[in-house]
Amino acid sequence: MIVARAQWRHFSRPGETVLDPMSGSGTTLVEACLLGRTARGADIDPLARLISKAKATPVDLAAFDKSAAEVTRLLKETRLDDRWRPELTDCDRWFLPEAAADLARLRQAILLAGGDVDVADLLWLCFSSLIVARTSVANARDLVHSRHHYRAWEQNPGCVDRFLTRMARARRMMAEYKDRLSANNVRYPDAGIMGGDARSLDTAQLTLFSHHPLTARPRLHQGAYIRGGLAGRRARDDQDADRPSRSGLGQARVMTEVSSVRGRGGRLQRMADRLP
Repeated sequence: MIVARAQWRHFSRPGETVLDPMSGSGTTLVEACLLGRTARGADIDPLARLISKAKATPVDLAAFDKSAAEVTRLLKETRLDDRWRPELTDCDRWFLPEAAADLARLRQAILLAGGDVDVADLLWLCFSSLIVARTSVANARDLVHSRHHYRAWEQNPGCVDRFLTRMARARRMMAEYKDRLSANNVRYPDAGIMGGDARSLDTAQLTLFSHHPLTARPRLHQGAYIRGGLAGRRARDDQDADRPSRSGLGQARVMTEVSSVRGRGGRLQRMADRLP
């Protein structure tokens, strides 16, 4: 987050549009919104599109509480259909029968709870995090990394309790996000998903994001990434002096977050602070 925050603050201006063509977990969209930029994302993975959209879109907390309470009530007081199974090869191998039944009940509870689309998306995000997680309720581990492998649960992983915990966490994180937006005087953040495969985005759409594109491949060293951004910013400033403003469109940066930055606080923050 430190790198993403620093790059949008120093390499773009408020009101400009940021496009992340591989939005992943949505860090770019969230940080861009917090800085008053228009945020757009794309990703070939439909789950990544859901995560990015749900994290960057503020939801009414009262509406979320109402839907969360209804989901909880349905899980505790109603006999929900537990027969649903995904179209997955060897489903019985990858999920204990108890886990599969609990996931089916959770799915039906979310569908029956209703609520607006943004609230529902946040609930589906909580649901998906039970499976695509370092400690998954499936008979697999490290599903968020490339080294995932089969490992059977010896007992019921407790899907319902895990979901309720994730739902409470999502509520806290959304409240913190809205507080940060308010502190930054961002009343109406503009975030959205443009499409799936970035190679298939409409040419007319991409013309809005063609000014000084800067991309970085995954696992690029964070120092080189920031230096690359600095070069892009200087090129932008040089060209802006000779180019008339494009009224109504603003200028955009095409950047993608570094998905595998390693490091905490100090070193990255000092690098960010040294940016002009």
